[in-house]
Amino acid sequence: MIEIRGLKYPVRSFFRAFRVTSGQRCTRRFFEAMEVYFDAQCLEADSKEVPDLDSYIRFRRDACGCKPCFTLIEYANGLDLPDEVFEDPIVCALQQTVSDIVSWSNVGFSSVLFP
Repeated sequence: MIEIRGLKYPVRSFFRAFRVTSGQRCTRRFFEAMEVYFDAQCLEADSKEVPDLDSYIRFRRDACGCKPCFTLIEYANGLDLPDEVFEDPIVCALQQTVSDIVSWSNVGFSSVLFP
């Protein structure tokens, strides 16, 4: 079970409701995406070192929260897509591009609002 500073109950409660109506693949993808997201949030909160640029870019893609959203879009449309869809290079590139746009916009707005 995913657990992060006070979020255990809300996540568990949502996940129970989610998996009642979600397909097995969608449920697995959502759980995996939330683990990646929470791990990135914990890393950001606990990290004292400055990563190299490539590591930072990979980290921002995990920390921006897009990966769980992709699964929620699948769920909201009542789909349980085969894993091959998410392994397709075009879909992977699209998800990475969306994550980059969101994460870099977030970094840009944060630096303007909190210099």
